[in-house]
Amino acid sequence: MWFGTASGPGCVGESSGYFALSVESQAGDQRPCQYAISTFKTDKVGATTVDGIAGLRIAGHFAADPGMGPEAGTTVIRYQVFNGKRTYCSEYQRRPSEPDYSLVFDELMQQTFRFAPWSAYRSDKDGYKLDYPASWYALSNLGAPDSERYFANAKNIGSPIGMDSSGALFALSVLTGPCRTAPPGSVDSTVKLTVDGQTATRVSGFMGPPQSEAFWSSYVSLPSGSRCFQFAFVFGSKSARDANLVITDQIVTSFSTK
Repeated sequence: MWFGTASGPGCVGESSGYFALSVESQAGDQRPCQYAISTFKTDKVGATTVDGIAGLRIAGHFAADPGMGPEAGTTVIRYQVFNGKRTYCSEYQRRPSEPDYSLVFDELMQQTFRFAPWSAYRSDKDGYKLDYPASWYALSNLGAPDSERYFANAKNIGSPIGMDSSGALFALSVLTGPCRTAPPGSVDSTVKLTVDGQTATRVSGFMGPPQSEAFWSSYVSLPSGSRCFQFAFVFGSKSARDANLVITDQIVTSFSTK
């Protein structure tokens, strides 16, 4: 799959030697991705993660036009990752006259790229959208106010206490006023996530409200004007938490009010 820009000369691809972004998928382990252009110079190679799978991020530039473009000075970012079934080779090119979208490309590969289908949910009433794995289920609000929405990795989950050890239940609450703190408990994982253009803190551990059941869970709160969006995930066991934590972080980072 190739993507171009409106300002590129000629057609995207062979006639101009230029494209903005390409994504190639090959069956099996085809590493290293073949980038056989003599004028390409590698500047930096580093580890990265794409949809929870370890890969490589390669940055470089074209020291000279290889003959069919792109021109000298074009900078390049390449991603290479093998997910156990297929090898994915992605490349972003920035010509000297083009705006720099490298941060957008990095966000696309590290936060948005999926190896498996995802579904989209949109709330016109509360003005947000998010993605969740296609294997999960969008549930009813389970008797809660319509400002709450529930998703789970099994169709018959109706409450945390009814989950089996592999269960994962997600509640998105739209609150009026300030955000609430996460329930008390033992936190063993804390990360910073970029959510709807903001930096938010995700905490996870064995937690629960006072005088209530405690579960392996994770929480993120996102203030938005006079409202707060609260993301709460409850898991049926520690192993279910560990297996799903990357996915639940991706659900949160897919959230947008735009």
